Amino acid sequence: MARKRVGNGRVKVQQLIELSVDNAESPYESVIRYWLHQAGVSKVVTQLRIMTDLGEFRVDNAIPEIRLIIEFDGKEKYREQHDVKREKRRQDALRAVGWEVRHYMYEELSNPERLIAHFRRLLHQLGYQFEKVSAA
Repeated sequence: MARKRVGNGRVKVQQLIELSVDNAESPYESVIRYWLHQAGVSKVVTQLRIMTDLGEFRVDNAIPEIRLIIEFDGKEKYREQHDVKREKRRQDALRAVGWEVRHYMYEELSNPERLIAHFRRLLHQLGYQFEKVSAA
């Protein structure tokens, strides 16, 4: 894809490929990492394991320095009511050990400008220290 694209689109595809990792469970987890990167996040930990009172949970994307978890929820994740209850218990357990948990669905990924602005506001609210770019 990157070889066939030209201009700015080619650069975006190449960056997305570079931000993709082998342990992602969904391509959309990599898309979220790309948009976080575009929002100014320099390091996102993928598939981080976090111990809670309910046991260990693995999360899609985490920014440990501000204890933020970013999850992608596919449309099939909440098919049954017990799925919703299980996710609520998981989220409560992660929050109990100090993590903020945010969930995003496919529809939210379709407006990159809005998502980047949202991420920037959220990161600012949580005290994320954006890297300062020095003028050359």
